[in-house]
Amino acid sequence: MGVTLLSERQYAERTGIGKTTIRDARVAGRIKNGWDADLQKYKFEIAEQEWGIEYRKVQEARGKTFTPKGAAPAAPAAKDDDADRHPNGAPGFVAPAIPPVVQYFPDQLDLFGDVNDFKPGARVDITEAIRVKEYNEARYKKMRADELAGQLVRKTEVEKQLQVAGMELRRELERLPARCIDGIRGAADRNEAIIVLEDMIRDVLERMPAIIEQAIKTNNTNI
Repeated sequence: MGVTLLSERQYAERTGIGKTTIRDARVAGRIKNGWDADLQKYKFEIAEQEWGIEYRKVQEARGKTFTPKGAAPAAPAAKDDDADRHPNGAPGFVAPAIPPVVQYFPDQLDLFGDVNDFKPGARVDITEAIRVKEYNEARYKKMRADELAGQLVRKTEVEKQLQVAGMELRRELERLPARCIDGIRGAADRNEAIIVLEDMIRDVLERMPAIIEQAIKTNNTNI
């Protein structure tokens, strides 16, 4: 199955969901496999399965509507003059069922499962669900503040730096044979040859922090 790559703006236009809401879902880890960090694009079909479909379903159940760009807005219901004269609406009017106090809130409970043992899809009281929602929002804001203050780093950035560090370490190890072969061949005995090799390895390890730091700076400059 093909995957459609969309920018944040394109995702918002296609679904009618706000860009900020989409971005917040990604940052909070609710869109994970549906985000291509290298291309900075959303994998639309995967992101929808992870988050988008369920998010719209829950929000629509609460009365929110989503109008994708280019789609015709829903037509307003025709006004019946008799409705003003009947306390329960026009003749034949059937009042909608009032939702029960206890409802499902899976989209509000799948970020942090450690609050009073809540689990995704749990059946909870509305008041308690609101409390959990406010807790999640406060915790998310703190995470964003910590990130901006430099106390948190993005996983993708750490992975890139580890990849650069690994490549530099491999290059240094691959240079070792050429650098120490003459000293090993010229050693008087086995112990002296081991000392030559150990000195070379120690030299590489002592220089690696500076080598990796410079490689990361160069990599960040070239991005």
